[in-house]
Amino acid sequence: MAARFYGVRMALEIPNALRNVWAKSPDSGNTSGETLVEHTYRVCEKVAEQYRLRPDLGERLGCKRFWHRAFWAAFLHDFGKAASGFQKQLLPGTKKAWGKRHEVLSLAFVGWVFPEEHEDWLPVVSTIVSHHRDMAEIKRGYPPAKRPEYDVLPEMLDEIPGGMIPALREWLATAPAEWISTFKMDEAGIKLPALLAHESPTEFRGRGYLRVRRALDAYFDLERRLEELGPENPITIAALVHRGVMVTADHAGSAHAERFPKLPVPEPTRLLEELNLPEPYPHQRRCMEEWGSVMFAAPTGSGKTEAALLWAARQGSNGGASRLYYVLPFQASMNAMRRRLSERFEEKNVGLQHGRSRFALYRMFLEQEEISSTTAMKKAASASQLSRLHYFPIRVLSPYQMLSAMYRLKGYESALADTFGGLFVFDEIHAYEPKRLALILRMMEYLERNYGVRFCIMSATLPDILKGWLYEALPSLKELPVPDNLFEKFRRHRIVLLDGELESDDGVRRIEKAAERGSVLVCCNTVRRAQNVYERLKSSGSEVHPSLLHGRFNTRDRTRKEQCLLARMGTKNRSEGKGIVLVATQVVEVSLDVDFDTIFTEPAPLDALLQRFGRVNRGMRHDLSDVHVFREPREQTLPYDELLVQRTVDVLERENQKPIDERLLKRWLDEVYGGEVSERWKAEFEEASSLFCRACIDRLFPYQSDEELSEEFYRMFDGVEVVPVGLKDEYLELREENPLEAGELPVAVSWGQLAQLDRADLVEPSEDWVKVVHVPYNPEYGLRLDGV
Repeated sequence: MAARFYGVRMALEIPNALRNVWAKSPDSGNTSGETLVEHTYRVCEKVAEQYRLRPDLGERLGCKRFWHRAFWAAFLHDFGKAASGFQKQLLPGTKKAWGKRHEVLSLAFVGWVFPEEHEDWLPVVSTIVSHHRDMAEIKRGYPPAKRPEYDVLPEMLDEIPGGMIPALREWLATAPAEWISTFKMDEAGIKLPALLAHESPTEFRGRGYLRVRRALDAYFDLERRLEELGPENPITIAALVHRGVMVTADHAGSAHAERFPKLPVPEPTRLLEELNLPEPYPHQRRCMEEWGSVMFAAPTGSGKTEAALLWAARQGSNGGASRLYYVLPFQASMNAMRRRLSERFEEKNVGLQHGRSRFALYRMFLEQEEISSTTAMKKAASASQLSRLHYFPIRVLSPYQMLSAMYRLKGYESALADTFGGLFVFDEIHAYEPKRLALILRMMEYLERNYGVRFCIMSATLPDILKGWLYEALPSLKELPVPDNLFEKFRRHRIVLLDGELESDDGVRRIEKAAERGSVLVCCNTVRRAQNVYERLKSSGSEVHPSLLHGRFNTRDRTRKEQCLLARMGTKNRSEGKGIVLVATQVVEVSLDVDFDTIFTEPAPLDALLQRFGRVNRGMRHDLSDVHVFREPREQTLPYDELLVQRTVDVLERENQKPIDERLLKRWLDEVYGGEVSERWKAEFEEASSLFCRACIDRLFPYQSDEELSEEFYRMFDGVEVVPVGLKDEYLELREENPLEAGELPVAVSWGQLAQLDRADLVEPSEDWVKVVHVPYNPEYGLRLDGV
């Protein structure tokens, strides 16, 4: 029989007796399913592809027989599907499920290859029996110490047709040698073991029962053994990675995914030429020379992303890495970085992973190509599936995508296995509050210690408290020096403190006057104040042309606003800008590559202000641009810590009317975060770190996804989506016709805000996750919660 894999036609021998043994039910419109032989071939090939990505994985794990075991587990993993009951459930029109676990039945065949006393027996057994379900579920269905007459296993073994036993035995004796050669896996140390002598059907069922029962008993006892060894023992890590490799191979083979691509980052010198950096900055030069984990602080606009890519090129030279993870704190930043890296390394190599990545990809595909919404929806679904299969060699993601593995969400072993020897770039590391940072750093520590992961950590500023935590988590971390003259080269702002509040009449007049000379960014700390300031500017009768941007727009309207803003104020196509005023909240602090002439902002913590200033004079069109900060309010500064705001204003008072010397930013930050703040943060950090280690890292064993931990993970996110009543009909209609466009209509609010709306009887009773709320919304103002 001929089969086509990755567009290459090749011969795949399917024994006559196995031609009608299926592993997968027929696709829609077909009458034949995928055969057991075809599926097994694809899964073994996916194991081989993972080997080519990480040929030294076995050595890193201290397990030279790792790939040998992985191959044989893949070859044997679905033998149990030969059972008549399983085959019946695959037939078109069959609605009744078999109700038994084929992977448990597959254990009856392991003894043909590995006797119970063989060193490979238990790793292969545990990999096979765990490739679909966790240990707890297998144990519930097949509890230990069952007497045969009360056990379902003999009944399952009886469902293997007598003629199928010699057919499977013959296939096992003939196919592996050719496959190992085809996949070039002989170099991985895969051997052809001596097979058990032929068994009659009666012998197979009698001995098979004992083999399955002993395999299950050993598997169930493995939980105790691994817990005695500890979560970071090499044997525990190897077991976890074995399951991860198997699950990835099985899922990717079932999806007929294309070949796993290698990391497409060229060697450093070539990449430097491609980046068109004839005179690289010192931190860029050091990044292309240093081996191992690094961190550095460099001014905004000095090519930190290029430096990170040069670092990745150095680490990946000579096949030294298989995956590059680019980690950012905000979805808008991730979307922008995915576009940027796709231009550099081709779209087919770059994945996007965050809570709304499927919607973001859908919108990207619609924007960049002349395609229908249906085609864009299919492309977005395909890209999301490939991300779940750990296909893309470059991933742009949030740290929470990796933290989900530490919380043992389903599939965590695959996610962790794929990080082995990987490269992580953490951009904007300063953006996380201490409790979240504690989880992230403990995860980084675990990955470096056990998975050979290397990190490039960068920011515009690295205060001492943050550096101390980083060195504690990553002792081998090297800080790359950045010369003072580089900071001097990027000096572009002068601090101007203003009395009163931004919302005052005087504040609004100042904004209008500044708009006569150029473009103005106005930053408010809350959505409500931003809406109020926008309304006042709009109704002032001046020549100002204000627009509004905050976090309470739905995705559709926010995307349109950002596109319009980038068309007018983007650094690459900036217009004159006179009269243009953007009123925004913290959402403008990140990712948007816009360039205003000046800013008026409410007081906020110093690091937040520095991010806001970064949207002013980005292109350095002016020698210095004034950045205006109002002195009030200094109390009731929600959502920010009052003491941080007061200390920031005190620092700015000293620097008022002076150019910002970026060499001094670290000193300013240390001043703001010192003393009482530092002690409070350290206490929060240590408490969160300790809880995370006890609940997650100390319990990070294979075969044990955890629903309670999953709930704890999702509680970290203070947000829920609601549909304004004015969009309800459109939402319900689109949910049937185009779910991705429907997903662009909800608006994010906090759990506390939803509770307030509920107490005010403004939430429609519903079992749906997305609630309908009776509050005003329009594309100009967003969601209005004024009266709540």
